[in-house]
Formats: sequence, C-alpha cells, structure tokens
Amino acid sequence: MERRFVLTVLGTAMLPALGCLEAPVRDGGSSACAEGDGLSLTAETDEFVIETGDDTVETLRFTLRNRTSCSVTVDPDAWRIEGEGANGDPVARGDGEVSERTLDGGETHQWSLSLTPHPTPYTEETTYVVADLEDGAYEFAVTCSLTGANQVTRRAGFTVTKRPSEREAVGVHDDRP
Repeated sequence: MERRFVLTVLGTAMLPALGCLEAPVRDGGSSACAEGDGLSLTAETDEFVIETGDDTVETLRFTLRNRTSCSVTVDPDAWRIEGEGANGDPVARGDGEVSERTLDGGETHQWSLSLTPHPTPYTEETTYVVADLEDGAYEFAVTCSLTGANQVTRRAGFTVTKRPSEREAVGVHDDRP
C-alpha cells in the first residue's frame, strides 16, 4: 500500500516537469495562451517597393498566424501603422469599427496594404488597407485578445521605397484624355 502511495505521489509530481500538465494562470487560461508565444505577425517582404508613374497597384501582405492551442480574437479593422519619428503616434490606422474575428489554432488572417485604392473583392480572411505613406521605415501593428482576455500586440516592420517606373524614368508619357 505504501509503495503505491509513493509511486502515485512521485508520478503526479513529475507530470508538470515532463510537460504533461500546464500550470494555470490567474486569468483561468493556460500559460501558453496567456503569453501568446505562438502568435506571430509577418510581412511578406521587408521592403515595399512602389513604382510610380504606371497604372499598377503594388500590395504588401501581412499575415497573423495563430500557432497556439487557444482561440484568438482580432478586430481586422483595428490595425495601425507606426512610422519612424512619429513619437509613437500612428501615421495611419483602421476605422475602428468592431468586426471581431476569432482565429482558432492553425488559422490566419491577412491584411493587404496598398498606397492607392483599387478594386478588390471582400473576403473574411483578408482586410484591405489603403495608406498614403512616404519613403521610410514603418511597423504594421495589430492587437489581439487571447483566452482569458489578455491582450497582446504583434508588429511587423517594413520600409517603403518609391521609385519611378521604367516608362517614367525614360520620359515616356501617356497622352490619353
């Protein structure tokens, strides 16, 4: 009988050390959910190059990935772009309409940034962002709510570089009315 008791106590004490049990945190969620370590925001490239003087619309895609085992709530319209020298103030931001979306583990949401408006079909998985940005360094930021109402902000850095298109560089102009 004592042997079973000792084995039970030792086995129970070793489970957390082996990662079989997660320690709860004060908000009632798990520690993995509370910290949001598996939540990332990435830009498809670090440098957003825009060719001026042509009719194309370049876009830069940002992807929020939920690699946690928890649900994450994000308001796709509550994005912001912060720029170098802006003293922490956003240089552009979403309209702030509350349109929450829940991302379960393994799901993503994307934002497609362009400097000029263009016709795009609406999808639940992508939010289209238009911001008139100058050359410089920026961060795209979104804030998410994790299980237990903890909020985390994720940022993705990028630079904007504008350069003339080949047509504009050689002086070809379109004389259309």
